Order: sequence, then structure tokens, then C-alpha cells
Amino acid sequence: WEVIAAYVNQHSVGVEVTAKEAHKQAKSVSENYGAMKQETNAKAFQNFATSTKQSDATKSVTITDQIEGNC
Repeated sequence: WEVIAAYVNQHSVGVEVTAKEAHKQAKSVSENYGAMKQETNAKAFQNFATSTKQSDATKSVTITDQIEGNC
């Protein structure tokens, strides 16, 4: 955690992070990972759904349970 804190301190301006703070932040992020992932996936799907348009071919498709042909 000391190496991570040193990296953050080296690459950020005006922020001083200790190893203990870096560990605490990493633990917090890992605990909230599932909720963040679900929220991100929901937003991504919502953006996808609003950005795509149905074509004429997909509007007229009907789904059946019947299997075509004899295998």
C-alpha cells in the first residue's frame, strides 16, 4: 500500500495519500464493486436501447416455438 500511495502522490497535484488511506479506499471500492457494476450495466443498456432504432426487418419478426426442418 505504500507503493500505491507513493504512486498517487507522485502523479497527483495537491493530494497527499498515506498507505493507510490508500488501503481504506481500495477496500471501500471493492465492497461497493457489485452495486457499481450493476448501476453501470443498467446505464449502458439504457444508453444502448435509446441509441438504437428498430429497422423494418426487426419490426415484422415473429418468434415461434416451432423448430424449422428435420435434423
